[in-house]
Amino acid sequence: ARDPNAPKRPVGGAYGVFLSENREKIQKGLPAGSGITDVGKEAGKQWRALSEAAKKPYEQKFAQNAEAYKKAMEEYRKTHGTGEDEDEDEEAEEEQADPSPKKRSRKAGA
Repeated sequence: ARDPNAPKRPVGGAYGVFLSENREKIQKGLPAGSGITDVGKEAGKQWRALSEAAKKPYEQKFAQNAEAYKKAMEEYRKTHGTGEDEDEDEEAEEEQADPSPKKRSRKAGA
């Protein structure tokens, strides 16, 4: 099980930083009643239209967030034990606990 006090891993890369900073502006630009998928589509369109130079600040912010997460995890592990690769351990246990049933071949004429 995951510790709710563990640091949160940054997700989404540079695009995720772009989306979090621009989501509200994008929502306001869409017609009323637009759903979350519409926001995501518009954000993706805007992200693809950005030049590499315009994407650079978002990439740098993500890199900073990732570095801050690494430092926070190191501190967390010092005080709470290692806890490395917990997700992988849980997935391995689930795979072992739920083996697929063996398929039996059918006999001709059955």
